[in-house]
Amino acid sequence: MAERAATTAEPLLQQRFDAVTAELHVLRAAVARRDALLREQTAALREREAYVRELEARLESTPRSASGTLRGVARRVRRRVGRLVRAALSQR
Repeated sequence: MAERAATTAEPLLQQRFDAVTAELHVLRAAVARRDALLREQTAALREREAYVRELEARLESTPRSASGTLRGVARRVRRRVGRLVRAALSQR
């Protein structure tokens, strides 16, 4: 019985090792994909932040009558950026 266990254990262990190795490969690919998506989202958020800063700079340099309109636009842009951030974080 010990001989039989010894002869069947090695192939079974090899099968388990192969399964774990395949699963590890899949998980590494998923992590790499997630990292790529996070890099893309970070770049997009930086662009949006720069746009918001540009709008705020324009807001400060415009006369008071036009500043109310630009202030509303800046507020809407900030809200959209916030929604995008929350959506991106909820997809994790």
